[in-house]
Amino acid sequence: MTYDAVVFDFDGTLVERPQKRRLRETVCQACRRVGIEAGVDEVASAFRAGNIRTIVERCRAAGISIDSLRRRVTAAVVRTQVTAAKTGARSVYDGIQTITSIRMPTGVVSDNHPAVLDALLKWFGIAEQFDVVRGCRFTPDGLDRRKPSSVNLTDAMTELDAASALYVGDMPVDVAAAKNAGIDSALLVRDGSQREHTAPTHVLSSLAELPDVLATSP
Repeated sequence: MTYDAVVFDFDGTLVERPQKRRLRETVCQACRRVGIEAGVDEVASAFRAGNIRTIVERCRAAGISIDSLRRRVTAAVVRTQVTAAKTGARSVYDGIQTITSIRMPTGVVSDNHPAVLDALLKWFGIAEQFDVVRGCRFTPDGLDRRKPSSVNLTDAMTELDAASALYVGDMPVDVAAAKNAGIDSALLVRDGSQREHTAPTHVLSSLAELPDVLATSP
């Protein structure tokens, strides 16, 4: 099989991951600002895990609408991540220039918010390298699309008119999403550590190794 498109995860694959503690603090603060005082840590975990039921329950208990919370959290999370990039706290990984050598359609499928993806791809000057970008909004449908769901991945493949894409990520959940979509995966393991319970098609130590994989694709 020859690959007809390459789709990338974002955080931890193209760009350094955001600080978990800082994002949690951001969501907790947003919760308090709309009137949620009890269980803010639980709500922060629910946003990260895509647990819409917990979010709805906490909003009802506090007597606020989920849309009010969603808008507040979205604005705060986008602002925090964009600020981190602009202040140098986050950067692209070495080997990112490899993307310019790929002579086939490319895309990004991430669990991060679309507004974050759009802003950071532009900030790092790589937005034009991708033909399609899919993220997950803080809505019931958006949270349901988080990996290992393959919905965003298969939607991206449809938009790319691809039948045999390769999905490149850095976490076991990326391998699982690719498997659920029925496509091959390439797992980035930059620190040399093992990823348990994964069976990626390829293992890479850097994005710079990707052209060799594409040149020798089965």
